[in-house]
Amino acid sequence: MVLDREHRQLRGIERGLERADPRLAERLGDGTVSWAARDHPVLAAGLDLAGGLLVVAALLTDVVLVGIACVVLMVAACMHCTHHGRAHARRRERPRPSTE
Repeated sequence: MVLDREHRQLRGIERGLERADPRLAERLGDGTVSWAARDHPVLAAGLDLAGGLLVVAALLTDVVLVGIACVVLMVAACMHCTHHGRAHARRRERPRPSTE
C-alpha cells in the first residue's frame, strides 16, 4: 500500500516534468540528460541528485531524505534561474544599435 502511494507520487512528478519540458522528461526517461548537462549543468546535477534521493526515499519511505531531495532540487533551480537572470540583465545593458 505504501509503495502504491509512492508510485502515484512519483508518477505525478513525472507528469509534471513532461508538462514543464517534454525534452527533459524524454531524456530522464531513457537515462540520458546530455543536452541538459551541456546547457544547464547545475540543474542537471541537481535533478540527478534529487531524483536519486527521491527514489531511495520512496523505497525507504524516509521523510528526511525526501526533504533533502527537495532542498537540493530547489537550490539547483534557484542557481539555474539566477544564471539566466544575470544573462538576461547583461543583454539588457548592451546599447542598442541606432536606427538612424
